[in-house]
Amino acid sequence: MGLLVLTRKQLETVIIDVDGEMIEVIIAEIRRDKVKLGIRASDKVQINRPEIREKKLNSAKKDGVS
Repeated sequence: MGLLVLTRKQLETVIIDVDGEMIEVIIAEIRRDKVKLGIRASDKVQINRPEIREKKLNSAKKDGVS
């Protein structure tokens, strides 16, 4: 897996196209050491922070869902 590093200014966007599903990432706000992102995608796309995704995966494993 590769890593693409981009430089964007506030209110600029990045478009990600995965199998025809467009995901738009907007740099909504930049303050000191934090960046606020807006993510626009169809309801088919799940968007989570890594710690939330991990929690959901662990919960599903406990419930016997794969």
